[in-house]
Amino acid sequence: MSFNFKQIPIALVCARNMNRSMESHSLLKIHGYNIESYGTSSVVKLPSPSGFDSNIYDFNTPYLEIAEDLKKKDFKFYSQSGVLELLERNHLIKSTPQKFQDSKKFFPLIITFEIRVYDEVVKHLEQNSTNSVIPIYVINFETVDTNEEAFISSQLVLKLIQQIENNGSQWEENLEIIIDNFQKETSRKITFNILFF
Repeated sequence: MSFNFKQIPIALVCARNMNRSMESHSLLKIHGYNIESYGTSSVVKLPSPSGFDSNIYDFNTPYLEIAEDLKKKDFKFYSQSGVLELLERNHLIKSTPQKFQDSKKFFPLIITFEIRVYDEVVKHLEQNSTNSVIPIYVINFETVDTNEEAFISSQLVLKLIQQIENNGSQWEENLEIIIDNFQKETSRKITFNILFF
């Protein structure tokens, strides 16, 4: 049976599972990768028109339910700011934001978009380690939480994943070299860790 990298489960993780992880989720899904996305925060927070408080939702609150709530609060603001468009896009990918720490699934490859989130993922994995010898590769792709940066980052994440895929069944052995070459090629700093679960 031939090796198929696209069957490997990959997790994309940011703070709220709203923008950066979902932009990459959308693109990688289109290209046929086995993708899931998560947040690590305690709740999902979205800005308010005042800028002084936040709209707070539990993880697993449907994206469409969040959108309907925001429309009632201030349709004009959330429409012009692009939040409603973001929620509609997310809904087309999956129904709700999900929390990484609640997932029981195993992911050999995890990509985060913020060093704080990377640290939270590593800490969670270390706390739940089964002392196994199964490796988990965690890569941080530092990305500012704006629509423009999320789009640019998604293109780069796709490029990195495709370069990993090009190594076939040898991807794990070559991952450090792939990442090193990618950093030189793109001038993007990537934090990388190998854990055992």
